[in-house]
Amino acid sequence: MNLIIFDISIKMYSVRNGFEMKILIINSSVYGKKGQTETLLDWVKEFFAAEEISTRYMCDDRISPCTGCNACVHQQRGKCQITDSMDIYRRYLQKSDLIVIGAPIYVNFVPAKLKSFFERLRPFNSGKYKINDKGFFSPAPLEDNHFRILVVSTCGFPEIINFEPSRAFFDSLVRTYDFFKLAGSIYIPAFKMIKDTNPELFAEIKKDFIIGLERIKAGECFNLMKEYVSKKDFEDYLIKARVF
Repeated sequence: MNLIIFDISIKMYSVRNGFEMKILIINSSVYGKKGQTETLLDWVKEFFAAEEISTRYMCDDRISPCTGCNACVHQQRGKCQITDSMDIYRRYLQKSDLIVIGAPIYVNFVPAKLKSFFERLRPFNSGKYKINDKGFFSPAPLEDNHFRILVVSTCGFPEIINFEPSRAFFDSLVRTYDFFKLAGSIYIPAFKMIKDTNPELFAEIKKDFIIGLERIKAGECFNLMKEYVSKKDFEDYLIKARVF
C-alpha cells in the first residue's frame, strides 16, 4: 500500500485560543448529504463540535460560471455583476477562520461548481498584480483577506494517482493567490468500497482522519494521501458487484 504524508510542523495560522472558531464547511458533491463526502464532513463536524459551524451544499445553490466581464475589478470594484448564491459564500468566507472544502473526484478533477466557485472569487482581487513572497506573480488582494482551507476528498478508485489533478489545483491556488493558505488536505481513495465492506479499515481511516484534524487544530499543516486497499481487493469488489 502506498502512503504519502506531507507533514509540515510550521505554524500556518494562529489558533484562536480561548475563542470560538468560525468554520465554514462546503460540500461540493452533487449528491449532497447522500454522498460519500458527507461522511468525512460529518467527522469534521463531530471533531469541531464546540466551534461555530456553518455548512453549505453546492448542489442546493446556484453558482454560475464567471463570464470574464472584469466589472468586479474595473467598474464596480469588489462587486460581482452576477446575482446568485456566491453572494452568500463570499460573506461566509470573510468571517470564517477555517474553510473545509469537501471536494470529491469527478472525472479526475474537482466538481464543476467548485471550479466555478473559485473563479467567482475574483471580486477579492484589486485588479493589480505583484510578485508574492513565494516568488510568483500573484493578483494583489483588494483587502487583507486570508482564507485558510482544508481540502477533504474521496474517490471511487483505489489509487492515489486519481487525486493528482485536484491536488495540483489546490497547490497552485496556494502558491499564486496570497489570500489562500493551506491548513491541510486529506485524500481518501476507494472510500465507498471500504465503507460498505470493511468496518475495521473504515475505523482505521477515521482514526487517521481525526489525527489530521488534531494537527490542523494545533496550527500545523497536515496533508495525507494513502492507499488503503490493494488493486486485487478492489478488483474482487467489482467482480462481486458484477461491474468488472
